[in-house]
Amino acid sequence: MAFTESFAALSATVATLCITSSIVALVVLFIQKWKLERQFAAFPSDPERHWFMGSLSKLTADEKEVQWGKDIVKRCVTASVLWLGPIKPIVSVYHPDTVKAVVSTGEPKAEDTYSYIRPWIGDGLLLSAGKKWARNRRLLTPGFHFDILKPYVDIFQQSGNILVEKWKAACGGKKTSMEMFSNMSLLTLDSLLRCIFSVETNCQTVENHPYIKGIYDISILAMQRFRFLPFHFDTIFQWSPSGRRFRKACDTLHNYARDIIQKRKSALKEEAANRQTRHRKYIDFLDILLCAKDSDGQGLTDQEIYDEVDTFMFEGHDTTASGLSWFLYDMARLPEFQQKCQEEIDDLLVDREDDRLEWDDLSNMPYLTKCLKESLRVHSPVPNIMRTLTRPLTFPDGRTLQKGEC
Repeated sequence: MAFTESFAALSATVATLCITSSIVALVVLFIQKWKLERQFAAFPSDPERHWFMGSLSKLTADEKEVQWGKDIVKRCVTASVLWLGPIKPIVSVYHPDTVKAVVSTGEPKAEDTYSYIRPWIGDGLLLSAGKKWARNRRLLTPGFHFDILKPYVDIFQQSGNILVEKWKAACGGKKTSMEMFSNMSLLTLDSLLRCIFSVETNCQTVENHPYIKGIYDISILAMQRFRFLPFHFDTIFQWSPSGRRFRKACDTLHNYARDIIQKRKSALKEEAANRQTRHRKYIDFLDILLCAKDSDGQGLTDQEIYDEVDTFMFEGHDTTASGLSWFLYDMARLPEFQQKCQEEIDDLLVDREDDRLEWDDLSNMPYLTKCLKESLRVHSPVPNIMRTLTRPLTFPDGRTLQKGEC
């Protein structure tokens, strides 16, 4: 009897503590939210935001999200506050004047958001800062020299031809519709794997390649984490099924890339020892990374090479696929512009036995270039770049953001 009474008293005490703690936490939460609302009062907020989820409730990954974003820009014109949950405001700027005020400062990326993909891409050019970023950027610059890029035109055409043949087989000579982004994504992954690793995976025609599946899984899971407030907390995400899938995908990508990199390093050492020279048609990105040296004769560490490879795979495939998909959409929507682009290309190929384009042809397609740039302007492949202020920033209209805000 005494034990039962003691247990009941203990349970009541624990319940009281839990309720009290919850009430205190809610009070602190609402006080913090009230302070932030006042702090960002100069910037308009989304009037339809959820009281707890904030603007995250609008990130639905479909046409509704796109329309919501358009409405925000139309209503607020220069800048607005988006709330990622109850107490995490970010100022979104989208007018040329306000955007220029931010990007011209060179402020660092917002670590609390970009940290979601850091387990994959590490501390490469996208996330690094300061002296490390400057050094590695100098070491990678030779990889973008025209003499390095010229042979890639043949690679892009090979990948493009595979896609065209796949479309021909799928259509069977008839008009049909198909989902575009997945095709463009496989195209860009195929091209990148050839340009970075000199590896042909046949990923456009062979399904379930582990490296390709890993990239897809990580991309989807990272966006799901950003849109779902509880996953913003590392502990919750790490112990969730999504977190376990994310770690498994990271391991797959890292092991695949490191295996290729280590084999290439061994091959280079063997060639150097035997004083042999490889006879390849082009220098890939991995060659640049492995051979890069700074003024002190120091190259990139193994970890830095891994990080840069993963960074370029991340930055290169999804953004390029998005840009190409929107461009094809615009061409389909505006057939008169499509026809002019086609005529421009036909004029270049009129006296050629095959349809092979050369590097020099790229500067002889001014109309196609203008259409592509306009499509990129209207449909940005990278719609958001998040930064954290290291010092106060005043916009042209006089509104100010303080240090630590983003």
